[in-house]
Amino acid sequence: MGEAIYYVYEYYRNDKVYYVGKGSKSRYREGHTYVDVPGLDNIKFPGENMSEDDAYDLEESLTYKYGLKIDNTGVLENKAHGGKSSYVPSFTGHNHTEEAKQKISEGNKGKVRTEAHKENYSKPKTKEHAENIRQANLGRKDSEERREANRRGANRPDVVKRKSDAMKALWKKRKELGLGRKGKIVNKVEVQF
Repeated sequence: MGEAIYYVYEYYRNDKVYYVGKGSKSRYREGHTYVDVPGLDNIKFPGENMSEDDAYDLEESLTYKYGLKIDNTGVLENKAHGGKSSYVPSFTGHNHTEEAKQKISEGNKGKVRTEAHKENYSKPKTKEHAENIRQANLGRKDSEERREANRRGANRPDVVKRKSDAMKALWKKRKELGLGRKGKIVNKVEVQF
């Protein structure tokens, strides 16, 4: 069943919910890519001391109940419904400068990649590898220019269309797997709009 260290949180603005998330420790007050984190008075916890599976189920249940702005079903700013099966690919991508492309090209010249190397690219990272990446990025901040470019990129018509197409494909896959639109409700939570 797992440790009961997880919770589900909701962000409110003007007494209306606008985001639902699942977390542990201090996740509810850490930065989110597309969502502003409100003050502590505007954060509620509909579920606490839960196993991770139960937290995923409640998160998914609440996101379906409130609905998402991105697919015109509701009020949440979430990019996808929660839950274990929820996966939203990165839509905006990163465009390297010509200078950066040149450096990458120079760095790759003369490198020989065997089939074993190529096979390793698709394998999941080890915990040690993931920790090395985390350590390398600690304290790193994107420039305001980069952040603004990310915000603009997320709202470009071609990016919005890719998001929409990806969500449609996700829903089609969920339907094929028999998951439907409703998640299992773990705790009965009264929701008011």
